[in-house]
Amino acid sequence: MLVTGASDGVGKALAYQFAALGFNLVLVARREALLEAVKADITGKFHVSVVSISFDLSQGASFPQLTAGIIERISGLDVSILINNAGVGQYTTFTGLTPDALGNLLNLNLVAPTLLTHLLVKQLAARQYQSAVVNVSSMLGRTPAEGASVYSGTKAYLRFLTYAVGEEAKDKVDFLTVRV
Repeated sequence: MLVTGASDGVGKALAYQFAALGFNLVLVARREALLEAVKADITGKFHVSVVSISFDLSQGASFPQLTAGIIERISGLDVSILINNAGVGQYTTFTGLTPDALGNLLNLNLVAPTLLTHLLVKQLAARQYQSAVVNVSSMLGRTPAEGASVYSGTKAYLRFLTYAVGEEAKDKVDFLTVRV
């Protein structure tokens, strides 16, 4: 199982829950020290294998960067579930976003999960057993809010991507959107 945003919050909680169920983990997050602490704690508490990959999805959301930074490092591992959890909120008006903040938000919330899903969906579908992709979204993906325009749009996009690709791959890969 591969979980993005695994060093804190929802991603960290998911990592612990799945480790308790016996899943081997690939944990991806930008903050290496926090990620290593989560890895050490999980391996100390559960009898599972944990691979940690320090990677900033807000900066490295392109096919070549994700392939070199993540996909090549998990080559040979049986990834059964992809959880696209990493994300960032927006708490300012659309015109108040700086170009850097806008780029980071789009990379992290939209580009990275799309590309990771694209890079892994064939591998997931080729497994003998059913696989899954879980995209962590938000209620703001259903009901946009002032001050969260781009965030709302990225989360709505994830919801629609989940539905559409889920239909295409439904025989071998389950797709789920979770709103937190």
